[in-house]
Amino acid sequence: MKPKLNTFEVQEGKLGKQFRLTCTHKGKESKWLSGVEKYDWYYIFKYIDNGTNFALYEDVYGKIVKKLNYKEVDELLCS
Repeated sequence: MKPKLNTFEVQEGKLGKQFRLTCTHKGKESKWLSGVEKYDWYYIFKYIDNGTNFALYEDVYGKIVKKLNYKEVDELLCS
């Protein structure tokens, strides 16, 4: 199952773990596409059972290109 990026409702992954979107983080990369400045985005989720985070990275074209683990998310949020 692909996580929904537009809701803060509890979701359930393929392995049965529940998680929730907790915040979005605008990246530093931008590009002008069709006269509109587009940015890359990070969607940060938190597992309900143990409170660890993971994130999905979306490039300026709107494509999810990477899943970040909890250590990478901590580095992102502390930068």
